[in-house]
Amino acid sequence: MKPTPYKFFFENAGYSYNAKTETELDGKRKCARALTIAERVFLDVEDENLFYDIREDFDDCVLGDGETVEMYENGDLIMVTCAIMQRMETGKLRCLASLSGVSVKSIHDNYLRVVRAELASECEDLLREIKKTK
Repeated sequence: MKPTPYKFFFENAGYSYNAKTETELDGKRKCARALTIAERVFLDVEDENLFYDIREDFDDCVLGDGETVEMYENGDLIMVTCAIMQRMETGKLRCLASLSGVSVKSIHDNYLRVVRAELASECEDLLREIKKTK
């Protein structure tokens, strides 16, 4: 059975918390809620003119801990740039939020859903404004 969005983000996303006022569990819950909301806002406006774009973007100067060039050359990992893009009335593309240097095992890696929600969170106010004009 497919997990609920909240459960998916609770299990797969990173989190932060204020150790003086919150527990680690509070931080995980807060992050999962925020990403669930951001994902829903994005999905509500996603169409051919507002979309999540993933492109291969290999740059060996940004290898993460434990990563080697060979891992990329062998296809064990790929590096991508992810972006939420909007096609303007003029046909030009506008980047609303992006993140490059994302290492994943494949284009179907669950982490790319987390990245999409994090990017949606970054531009959530703008996405809400776009929704009003539809």
